[in-house]
Amino acid sequence: MTKEEEEEEKEEEEEEEEEEEEEEEEEEEEEEEEEEEEEEEEEEEEEKQEKEEEEEEKEKHEEEEEKENVNEEEKSERNMRRRRNRNNNTRE
Repeated sequence: MTKEEEEEEKEEEEEEEEEEEEEEEEEEEEEEEEEEEEEEEEEEEEEKQEKEEEEEEKEKHEEEEEKENVNEEEKSERNMRRRRNRNNNTRE
Protein backbone atom coordinates (compact mmCIF):
# COMPACT_ATOMS: atom_id res chain seq x y z
CA MET A 1 0.00 0.00 0.00
CA THR A 2 1.27 3.40 -0.87
CA LYS A 3 1.49 6.17 1.62
CA GLU A 4 -1.37 7.93 -0.13
CA GLU A 5 -3.58 4.86 0.11
CA GLU A 6 -2.73 4.49 3.76
CA GLU A 7 -3.68 8.08 4.42
CA GLU A 8 -6.93 7.67 2.54
CA GLU A 9 -7.75 4.56 4.48
CA LYS A 10 -6.91 6.29 7.71
CA GLU A 11 -9.12 9.24 6.79
CA GLU A 12 -11.96 6.93 5.91
CA GLU A 13 -11.62 5.14 9.23
CA GLU A 14 -11.61 8.46 11.07
CA GLU A 15 -14.69 9.59 9.16
CA GLU A 16 -16.45 6.35 9.99
CA GLU A 17 -15.55 6.75 13.64
CA GLU A 18 -16.85 10.31 13.63
CA GLU A 19 -20.09 9.21 12.01
CA GLU A 20 -20.51 6.45 14.56
CA GLU A 21 -19.89 8.90 17.39
CA GLU A 22 -22.41 11.32 15.93
CA GLU A 23 -24.98 8.56 15.59
CA GLU A 24 -24.40 7.50 19.19
CA GLU A 25 -24.79 11.08 20.36
CA GLU A 26 -28.01 11.44 18.40
CA GLU A 27 -29.34 8.22 19.88
CA GLU A 28 -28.47 9.40 23.37
CA GLU A 29 -30.18 12.72 22.76
CA GLU A 30 -33.28 10.96 21.48
CA GLU A 31 -33.34 8.71 24.53
CA GLU A 32 -33.00 11.71 26.82
CA GLU A 33 -35.83 13.49 25.03
CA GLU A 34 -38.03 10.44 25.32
CA GLU A 35 -37.28 10.17 29.03
CA GLU A 36 -38.09 13.84 29.51
CA GLU A 37 -41.36 13.45 27.65
CA GLU A 38 -42.28 10.46 29.78
CA GLU A 39 -41.49 12.38 32.94
CA GLU A 40 -43.60 15.30 31.79
CA GLU A 41 -46.49 13.01 30.99
CA GLU A 42 -46.21 11.39 34.40
CA GLU A 43 -46.16 14.79 36.10
CA GLU A 44 -49.18 15.92 34.13
CA GLU A 45 -51.03 12.75 35.07
CA GLU A 46 -50.15 13.23 38.73
CA GLU A 47 -51.32 16.84 38.64
CA LYS A 48 -54.54 15.80 36.99
CA GLN A 49 -55.13 13.13 39.61
CA GLU A 50 -54.38 15.56 42.44
CA LYS A 51 -56.81 18.04 40.97
CA GLU A 52 -59.50 15.39 40.71
CA GLU A 53 -58.91 14.34 44.31
CA GLU A 54 -59.11 17.95 45.47
CA GLU A 55 -62.34 18.41 43.57
CA GLU A 56 -63.80 15.26 45.09
CA GLU A 57 -62.80 16.41 48.56
CA LYS A 58 -64.36 19.79 47.92
CA GLU A 59 -67.60 18.20 46.75
CA LYS A 60 -67.66 15.92 49.77
CA HIS A 61 -67.19 18.88 52.06
CA GLU A 62 -69.95 20.80 50.32
CA GLU A 63 -72.30 17.85 50.66
CA GLU A 64 -71.56 17.57 54.36
CA GLU A 65 -72.15 21.26 54.79
CA GLU A 66 -75.44 21.00 52.95
CA LYS A 67 -76.52 18.12 55.18
CA GLU A 68 -75.68 20.17 58.25
CA ASN A 69 -77.70 23.09 56.93
CA VAL A 70 -80.68 20.86 56.20
CA ASN A 71 -80.43 19.37 59.70
CA GLU A 72 -80.30 22.82 61.24
CA GLU A 73 -83.34 23.91 59.24
CA GLU A 74 -85.27 20.83 60.27
CA LYS A 75 -84.31 21.37 63.89
CA SER A 76 -85.40 24.96 63.71
CA GLU A 77 -88.73 23.99 62.17
CA ARG A 78 -89.34 21.40 64.90
CA ASN A 79 -88.61 23.97 67.55
CA MET A 80 -91.00 26.43 65.97
CA ARG A 81 -93.74 23.81 65.87
CA ARG A 82 -93.14 22.99 69.52
CA ARG A 83 -93.41 26.64 70.46
CA ARG A 84 -96.62 26.99 68.50
CA ASN A 85 -98.00 23.88 70.12
CA ARG A 86 -97.05 25.17 73.57
CA ASN A 87 -98.59 28.51 72.82
CA ASN A 88 -101.74 26.86 71.53
CA ASN A 89 -101.86 24.60 74.54
CA THR A 90 -101.34 27.51 76.87
CA ARG A 91 -104.23 29.44 75.30
CA GLU A 92 -106.58 26.56 75.67
